[in-house]
Amino acid sequence: MDAILDAAYRSIFRYAGGIIGEVRGGPSWEGSVPLPSTRVLLFAPAEPDGTSPNDVTLIRETETDCTGRFHFFQLEPGLYYLAAEAPEFHPERVPVEVEPGQVAKHRFLLHPE
Repeated sequence: MDAILDAAYRSIFRYAGGIIGEVRGGPSWEGSVPLPSTRVLLFAPAEPDGTSPNDVTLIRETETDCTGRFHFFQLEPGLYYLAAEAPEFHPERVPVEVEPGQVAKHRFLLHPE
């Protein structure tokens, strides 16, 4: 199913002139154990250059699926911050750059509290 969705979105990107991007990935712990039902947040920096990572605005959020994956579609190119939060784990926040027509991938490695 992911392959069908990927092909459909690639077609949309081509049609739209490659002006949008996406972010996908998933959290895990101990390097390989996926974490389903993890809250994943997508923030945009208040300043376009992203020089203040604490001055951000929440723009989207989702929860990982049963395989521990998440996906944010149709994002304007630029700098974003991703955060993952799961009960009994330390949260993590990282910068991610979305390129036009590309998929930015990030796999969180969460650590138990």
